[in-house]
Amino acid sequence: MGYAKRPGQKDVERFMKHYFMTAKEVGNLTRIVCASLEEKSIKKDPTVYEVLDNLLSFRKKDSKDTNFYIKKGRLHTKANFSFNKNKLDLIRLFIIADQDNVLLSPEIIQSINRSLKIIDNDLRNSKLANKIFLDLFSNSREPETILRNMNDAGVLAKFLPDFARVEGMSLFNLYHNYTVDEHLLKTVGFMSKIINNTLSQPHPFTSNFNAKLDNKKVLLLSCFSP
Repeated sequence: MGYAKRPGQKDVERFMKHYFMTAKEVGNLTRIVCASLEEKSIKKDPTVYEVLDNLLSFRKKDSKDTNFYIKKGRLHTKANFSFNKNKLDLIRLFIIADQDNVLLSPEIIQSINRSLKIIDNDLRNSKLANKIFLDLFSNSREPETILRNMNDAGVLAKFLPDFARVEGMSLFNLYHNYTVDEHLLKTVGFMSKIINNTLSQPHPFTSNFNAKLDNKKVLLLSCFSP
C-alpha cells in the first residue's frame, strides 16, 4: 500500500496510525450528526422523562461561566461568542462541561473544529492556559473523561504537540494492547480511581494510598506523559 519504514516507526505502524486517525474522524462526524438529529427531533407527545428534562434544563439554564449556557443537558455558547476572541475557552469549556456534568452541543463541537487553527504557540505558552489544563488533573471529577473529550474534539493534540505524535500510534509488542494515546488515557483513568478509591475491586496496595499521597496532580500528570 506504499507505506515505508521511518526512523522509529515500522511501515505497518504508520498504516495503523492512519487507519485509527481516519476511524476517529468518521466517529467524530457520526457523533455530531447523531447529536444534531437528536436535538432537532421534536415529539408531539413528550414522555414524562422529557418533560422533567426540560424542567431541569430550564432551572439550570445558565452555566457557571458567562460565555455558556445549558439546554437539555448540553453545553452551548451564548450569542455572538467567538473562540477567536476567547482562546482560553477552547480548554476551559471541557472543564466547565465536567463541572456541570453535561455534554457538548453539536454546534459547539463544530465551532471547536473550525477553531483548531487558532491553537498556536501563544496559547500553548500561556501561563493561564497551562494552569487551567494542569488543574484538571486535580480539580475535576473524572480527568480521563475531560482528556478524552478534548482528544475527540482535536484540541488535545493541537495544544500538546507531543501527544499528537503518539496519537493513533500502534506498537506491536507484548505490552501494548491499545494505541499509545489510548494507553495514556486509560492509565490516567485507572490511577484516578485508585486515588479516589473507586475501583470496582480495590487492591490491598491501594487501601492506604491516599494517606501517603502528597500531590495528586503530579502523579496523574506523570501517568499522562508520553
